[in-house]
Formats: sequence, structure tokens, C-alpha cells
Amino acid sequence: MPKRLVMIDHERQTWRLIDTAGKNLRYMALSLGFNDDEGGPTLTKSNLRMFQSGRALADMSVLFLDCCASSAMAQTKYLWIDTLCIDQDNDEETASQICRMDEIYQSAIATILPRSELQLQQGQVKWGRYEFMCKETSTVDQFRLLQASFTKTDRLDSLKSVFSAEFLSNIRSYVQDVANDPSDDGLFSDSHITTSLAALLEGRFESSNVVNHTSTEETLSSEGQSEVANRVTNAIATAKLRINEAIQHYAQGDALRAVTKLVQVRELVRTTRISSSEASRVDLQAAIYLARIFLIGSSAEPAMDLLNNIEVPEEIGESRESESAIM
Repeated sequence: MPKRLVMIDHERQTWRLIDTAGKNLRYMALSLGFNDDEGGPTLTKSNLRMFQSGRALADMSVLFLDCCASSAMAQTKYLWIDTLCIDQDNDEETASQICRMDEIYQSAIATILPRSELQLQQGQVKWGRYEFMCKETSTVDQFRLLQASFTKTDRLDSLKSVFSAEFLSNIRSYVQDVANDPSDDGLFSDSHITTSLAALLEGRFESSNVVNHTSTEETLSSEGQSEVANRVTNAIATAKLRINEAIQHYAQGDALRAVTKLVQVRELVRTTRISSSEASRVDLQAAIYLARIFLIGSSAEPAMDLLNNIEVPEEIGESRESESAIM
């Protein structure tokens, strides 16, 4: 678990920083540098106590509010944001958290990234200017159901048989301002969903049933084999692109961004490793680069943990043994 998380009170529309104390909490993570690029809040020694005591969401940026709304839709109240959860004045803490970056992103139920023009991958949802890379099939299903319901008013009634009144109330808190001013560049700002949001604000949903989600295996079996193959191919191509971006970041002295890109690579190919030895090779390459960065940064322990936990497919291991025998 990360050292700190942002804890959101969706009902009261406030947030504060908490120490996780090793507790296993469900959280979403924001892509590295995204918050900083948009002028979001930054944690320093001087404002730590203020952030721990709590602040109103109304004072925050559109990106921050969208992250909070996303967490409400994913049914969690916790967020990890690099510049807000790592003390930027504390070099020792920064170095420690960089070494755990792989673990932080791998443990998140979903990662929020800037939208790209790359083809949609398994476990990925595009929404407005964002992409959600989801670890859990249930989270993907939930986002897609909400997205479909918001964009088609005839599907709104389906929400009352799926989500609890409390869940819908939490989302309603974030869309209230958007319904009044839909010009904002946020998660719910598209004009074509304004009618749906207005209906949601009427509070006509009262059911508290539970969503029935299909498993990853069922989803894969229901898709055509050619579609699955295309997903794997696109995921591998995207992963290789991000490895090259990581190498460039590291060459420019930005180890933090390099680590984040490599973590994203491993998450991207995670679900395709089962069916593709090429995806396993890409994952192995990313893991080795991560270990090298950790070792160069004098962080031998996380590097060894990473290498010890790499899953090398049987065919790759046999290939390497053959190469060694020839040499």
C-alpha cells in the first residue's frame, strides 16, 4: 500500500490526506504527473497538517473533482495522486515511494490517464478526456454501464435495478454543478448527457440491488477469437511504445516518469500474458528495466523482489536455455 491516500467524503464533498498504516484499502491511482500538469495541489511539509485536517472539494481543480467522481463510480473513497500523497520536500520519502511505484499502480483497482487515440484495450474505458485502465472486470462493467446509461436516456431506468440509492447519491453530488453549468471541461460536461444528468438529479432511483458481473474468462469466451487477437496485438504495440517513452524519460533524468510508464506497460499486458508469449516477453522487458532503475538508484531490495516475482513462461525459459547451450 502507498504511504498516504486521499480519502473523500462523497456526501459532504470534502477530502483529506490519511496515513494508510499498511491497511489494505481499495483505491484508484492518477497517472504520474497528470495532477502537476494541471496545477493541482502539491504536498509539502508546510501544508501537510492542513491537508490532513480536510478541505472542501469546491476549492479544487476540475481534474481533482473528476478523480473524486470516478472513485465514487468505482465505489471507493480513496485516491492515490503522486504530488499529493508524496511529500515533495522530503527526498528520502520520494525515493522510497519511487521504488514502490510498480506496487502502487499494480495494487490500484484502476488508473486514470489522459485520453489517447490508441485503440481500446481489454480492461480499458475511454470517457471524455480520460482513460480508465481497470484491474477488476467488475470496475470495467460498472463504468461501461454508467456510461451507456448516461448517454442514452432510455437506459436510465436500468440503474435503479443495479445501484443503491447511496451510490447514486454520491454521483449526484458531482453532477449537480455540471447540470447548472455544462460548459465545464469535466467528466460529465458533454452536452449530450445533460438530460440524463438532470434525470439523475431528480432522485428517482431507490433500489439497492447488487450488480452481477461476468468474469474475465466469460468475457473472453464471448468475444470472437479474431477480436481477442486484435486486442492482444494492440496491447503489445501500445506497451512497446510506452517502453520507448520510459527509456526517453530516463535518459532525460526523469526516473519517476520512466518508472510510471514501465508500470503502465506491465498493467497493460497483464491480461494478455495468458494467451501470448510476446506479451510475456514485453512484460519481462519492462520488469528488467524497472529492476535496473531501482538498482542504479541503490534500491536493491525492491529490485530483487521484482525479479524474484517475475513469471517467465515455459517456452521463454526453454528458449533461453537453448540459447545458453549454443553459446
